[in-house]
Amino acid sequence: MKKSFLIFTFIFLIWSNACISQNIVLSDLTDFVKKDVPTINEILLTKGWEYLQTRGGNIDKISTWAYEMSADSTAKAWLKVESNPKYLNIIILQFFNNSTYTKLLNSIKALGAKKIHSEVDDDGKILSRFTGKIYVYELSTLGNRHKLVVFNSENFMKSLLEGLEEAGAKLDTIKDTN
Repeated sequence: MKKSFLIFTFIFLIWSNACISQNIVLSDLTDFVKKDVPTINEILLTKGWEYLQTRGGNIDKISTWAYEMSADSTAKAWLKVESNPKYLNIIILQFFNNSTYTKLLNSIKALGAKKIHSEVDDDGKILSRFTGKIYVYELSTLGNRHKLVVFNSENFMKSLLEGLEEAGAKLDTIKDTN
């Protein structure tokens, strides 16, 4: 009995380490949507991530971290935070581990998020968009390159409305010139 328990525990530990080799889970990413960049940095540093830079102007900024970055500037994963005081953060995780992709997909589904869109784009990338009560998740894959984008549902609706308003304004301009 003890032997089978130890074997099960050993297999579970190996599996969980392989699935989340970047030492980050979905709940971390959703928490980052509401946190400021210095707080996110503190959390990521304790998980073995390296802060690289923040770029942008006074309003829109993109902060970047790498997980296990090598001398040739490749990394096992990249995390970007797009911040704007007008919206909650947008979190972008890029990674190259198929088991992490599966683990994140299963976590999204376990939260009860519903798939609202899926497609294969012209480059062959598979994109799936899920929405839950609070967050929208965009999960994409092309070969072993995976990306998860997490943002607040309210931000998603605001950006859609702003896009429609801009399109309407452009259409009005076109009508006025004709």
